Amino acid sequence: MFVRFVCLSVLLMLSFNVRLSAEDTETRISKFAQDVASAWSQYPLEKDSTVRKQKIGDLTIAVTSEMNKMDVPDGITLQRAVDNYSSNLQKIRTYFKQEKMSGERTSYATLCGVAFRREAKGASDFADERTASKCYEMIVGWADSGRNALRSVPDDFHAAYYGALSEVFTVMVKTAKKDDGDPSQIYDKQLKEIARRFPAMGAFQKTNGPVASALETAAKAVNSRNKMP
Repeated sequence: MFVRFVCLSVLLMLSFNVRLSAEDTETRISKFAQDVASAWSQYPLEKDSTVRKQKIGDLTIAVTSEMNKMDVPDGITLQRAVDNYSSNLQKIRTYFKQEKMSGERTSYATLCGVAFRREAKGASDFADERTASKCYEMIVGWADSGRNALRSVPDDFHAAYYGALSEVFTVMVKTAKKDDGDPSQIYDKQLKEIARRFPAMGAFQKTNGPVASALETAAKAVNSRNKMP
């Protein structure tokens, strides 16, 4: 009996590992969203809410524990990781159409951020040598494209998106080469460019506010890096 138990345990572990190796961060996110949508289809009524919540809770616990063990997609680059992130967020309204799915939307959006961080740090060009200003130029490009990409994404998730971009940028700039030239002049130029390209006053506050805030923080990080001895 003990031998049978051990063999069964080994088989289960092997099956789990094989399943993980067959998936990557992107396929796992997609599977989670589809499974949650399926749970709502199977248990749509209020009287089914207890069973539905339990099933979705189990799915969420499973994916949360698995995501940081997942491989990243083959050939992943920083730009592709950013594109994957915004693309996944754009699917929120497709998978979770009902207003009462707010909890599921939040869980999914959070998972998208986890996947992005893992993909970014596993990107083939993540550790490339760059100057601090080059890192800054990259996050400006990401943030700029994000304004358009997030138009179909609920406003509640915009700040978290730019926050995740900033986290990856912060890791990159800490090891970046210092720029030639006066740090204060570089910083001042960056702040003026942010104000010009991403005005965050009046009617533009909703669209540009999170972007401008993230880039101002990034500019400060560049300035700090350039002023280091």
